[in-house]
Amino acid sequence: MRDFRTTADEIPALSSSVATFRRDLNGVPRKASVVHGFISPAALSAWVMTALPLNLFVVTVVTSAASFYAHVFFDKEYHVEGSQPQRFAWFRRQQELHFVHHRHANSNFGIIHFFWDKILGTYRMPNAGA
Repeated sequence: MRDFRTTADEIPALSSSVATFRRDLNGVPRKASVVHGFISPAALSAWVMTALPLNLFVVTVVTSAASFYAHVFFDKEYHVEGSQPQRFAWFRRQQELHFVHHRHANSNFGIIHFFWDKILGTYRMPNAGA
Protein backbone atom coordinates (compact mmCIF):
# COMPACT_ATOMS: atom_id res chain seq x y z
CA MET A 1 0.00 0.00 0.00
CA ARG A 2 1.44 3.36 -1.03
CA ASP A 3 2.03 6.01 1.59
CA PHE A 4 -0.10 9.11 0.93
CA ARG A 5 2.77 11.46 1.67
CA THR A 6 5.10 12.40 -1.17
CA THR A 7 8.14 14.58 -1.08
CA ALA A 8 7.75 17.84 -2.93
CA ASP A 9 10.82 17.02 -5.02
CA GLU A 10 8.84 14.23 -6.72
CA ILE A 11 6.34 16.76 -8.09
CA PRO A 12 8.17 19.31 -10.29
CA ALA A 13 5.54 22.07 -9.99
CA LEU A 14 5.74 21.85 -6.22
CA SER A 15 9.48 21.69 -5.74
CA SER A 16 10.11 25.42 -6.24
CA SER A 17 7.06 26.67 -4.32
CA VAL A 18 7.72 24.42 -1.35
CA ALA A 19 11.42 25.27 -1.16
CA THR A 20 10.73 28.18 1.16
CA PHE A 21 8.77 25.96 3.55
CA ARG A 22 11.59 23.51 4.19
CA ARG A 23 12.32 24.76 7.68
CA ASP A 24 10.26 24.15 10.75
CA LEU A 25 9.26 26.89 13.20
CA ASN A 26 12.68 26.84 14.87
CA GLY A 27 14.49 27.32 11.54
CA VAL A 28 15.79 23.75 11.49
CA PRO A 29 15.98 22.33 7.95
CA ARG A 30 13.56 19.46 7.34
CA LYS A 31 12.34 17.38 4.45
CA ALA A 32 9.31 19.06 2.85
CA SER A 33 6.34 16.89 2.14
CA VAL A 34 2.92 17.33 0.62
CA VAL A 35 -0.22 15.44 1.57
CA HIS A 36 -2.12 14.33 -1.54
CA GLY A 37 -5.27 16.36 -1.92
CA PHE A 38 -3.71 19.60 -0.68
CA ILE A 39 -1.75 21.77 -3.06
CA SER A 40 -0.87 25.36 -2.28
CA PRO A 41 -2.37 28.01 -4.58
CA ALA A 42 1.12 28.97 -5.77
CA ALA A 43 1.89 25.39 -6.74
CA LEU A 44 -1.48 25.01 -8.45
CA SER A 45 -0.91 28.24 -10.38
CA ALA A 46 2.50 27.00 -11.49
CA TRP A 47 0.97 23.75 -12.68
CA VAL A 48 -1.92 25.48 -14.49
CA MET A 49 0.47 27.94 -16.15
CA THR A 50 2.55 25.11 -17.58
CA ALA A 51 -0.48 22.98 -18.51
CA LEU A 52 -2.54 25.63 -20.34
CA PRO A 53 -1.71 27.57 -23.47
CA LEU A 54 -0.73 31.15 -22.61
CA ASN A 55 -3.85 32.76 -24.10
CA LEU A 56 -6.18 30.41 -22.19
CA PHE A 57 -4.22 31.03 -18.99
CA VAL A 58 -4.53 34.82 -19.46
CA VAL A 59 -8.28 34.54 -20.09
CA THR A 60 -8.63 32.41 -16.96
CA VAL A 61 -6.73 34.92 -14.83
CA VAL A 62 -8.68 37.91 -16.22
CA THR A 63 -12.10 36.30 -15.76
CA SER A 64 -11.18 35.11 -12.26
CA ALA A 65 -10.09 38.64 -11.34
CA ALA A 66 -13.29 40.14 -12.80
CA SER A 67 -15.43 37.62 -10.92
CA PHE A 68 -13.60 38.37 -7.66
CA TYR A 69 -14.00 42.12 -8.20
CA ALA A 70 -17.75 41.71 -8.85
CA HIS A 71 -18.07 39.59 -5.71
CA VAL A 72 -16.33 42.22 -3.55
CA PHE A 73 -18.20 45.10 -5.19
CA PHE A 74 -21.67 43.63 -4.64
CA ASP A 75 -20.90 42.45 -1.12
CA LYS A 76 -19.77 45.97 -0.24
CA GLU A 77 -22.80 47.58 -1.92
CA TYR A 78 -25.22 45.29 -0.06
CA HIS A 79 -23.99 46.74 3.22
CA VAL A 80 -23.98 50.44 2.29
CA GLU A 81 -27.13 52.40 3.07
CA GLY A 82 -28.34 54.25 -0.02
CA SER A 83 -25.87 52.66 -2.44
CA GLN A 84 -26.31 53.46 -6.14
CA PRO A 85 -27.50 49.98 -7.24
CA GLN A 86 -30.35 50.06 -4.68
CA ARG A 87 -32.50 51.86 -7.24
CA PHE A 88 -32.82 48.54 -9.12
CA ALA A 89 -35.37 45.97 -7.95
CA TRP A 90 -33.09 43.03 -8.85
CA PHE A 91 -30.37 44.46 -6.59
CA ARG A 92 -32.76 44.92 -3.65
CA ARG A 93 -33.92 41.31 -4.11
CA GLN A 94 -30.32 40.02 -4.14
CA GLN A 95 -29.56 42.16 -1.09
CA GLU A 96 -32.53 40.66 0.75
CA LEU A 97 -31.35 37.14 -0.11
CA HIS A 98 -27.82 38.01 1.03
CA PHE A 99 -29.04 39.27 4.40
CA VAL A 100 -30.73 35.91 4.99
CA HIS A 101 -27.17 34.57 5.17
CA HIS A 102 -26.43 36.97 8.05
CA ARG A 103 -29.46 35.70 9.98
CA HIS A 104 -28.94 32.03 9.08
CA ALA A 105 -25.23 31.37 8.54
CA ASN A 106 -25.77 27.94 6.98
CA SER A 107 -27.69 29.27 3.96
CA ASN A 108 -27.49 31.64 0.98
CA PHE A 109 -23.73 31.71 0.49
CA GLY A 110 -24.00 33.37 -2.92
CA ILE A 111 -23.22 37.05 -3.41
CA ILE A 112 -24.04 37.61 -7.08
CA HIS A 113 -26.45 34.72 -7.67
CA PHE A 114 -27.76 31.82 -5.63
CA PHE A 115 -27.65 29.09 -8.28
CA TRP A 116 -25.34 26.81 -6.30
CA ASP A 117 -27.32 27.35 -3.13
CA LYS A 118 -30.40 26.02 -4.94
CA ILE A 119 -28.47 23.04 -6.35
CA LEU A 120 -26.78 22.14 -3.03
CA GLY A 121 -29.87 22.71 -0.86
CA THR A 122 -28.60 25.73 1.08
CA TYR A 123 -30.99 28.23 -0.53
CA ARG A 124 -33.42 29.89 1.87
CA MET A 125 -36.22 32.30 0.98
CA PRO A 126 -36.18 35.60 2.92
CA ASN A 127 -39.45 34.86 4.74
CA ALA A 128 -38.92 31.10 5.28
CA GLY A 129 -38.73 30.15 8.94
CA ALA A 130 -37.84 33.63 10.11
